[in-house]
Amino acid sequence: MEFCPYCKVDSYESYCICSKTGNICVFVRRKPCIMQWSPLESMVNCKLRKEEVVMSDNEKKVRFAKNNKLFVEIDDFVIEINNPYDYCPDYVDVININNIYYIKGFEPKKTEMKKKINKEEKEDEENKEDKKSISTIDE
Repeated sequence: MEFCPYCKVDSYESYCICSKTGNICVFVRRKPCIMQWSPLESMVNCKLRKEEVVMSDNEKKVRFAKNNKLFVEIDDFVIEINNPYDYCPDYVDVININNIYYIKGFEPKKTEMKKKINKEEKEDEENKEDKKSISTIDE
C-alpha cells in the first residue's frame, strides 16, 4: 500500500497532513516498532485521492436527479433540466439557447419558416410555367 499523493508525511513525532484539506490525514497510522508512519488499507477509499475528471467547456456536473429532472451545476447556480435519459449521468453537455438550458443532442430543432404565397402569386407562377411549355412546343 502506498501513500496518497496529497498526504504529506512528516516526522514520527508530528502528524501527516492532507494538502487538499489542511487537516490531519486519518488514513495513516504509526508503527512504533520501526518509528514510522504507515498507510491504512482504507486509504484507497479516500474521496480526495480520486483523480479529478477533466471536462470540456460545455460539460457540467449533475448534482442529483429527482422527478425526471436533472439538477445541473452551472457556474455558481444549480439549474433544473428535463432528464432525457433512463438513468442519472455524472456529467452532461449543456447548451444555452435563448437563456434556456438544454442537454446537447436533445435541444429543440430549428424549423424554417415557410413563406406564405398569395393565390395571385401562385397563379402567376403557374402562368409562367405554361408560357415556357407553350414556347418550347412552338419551336
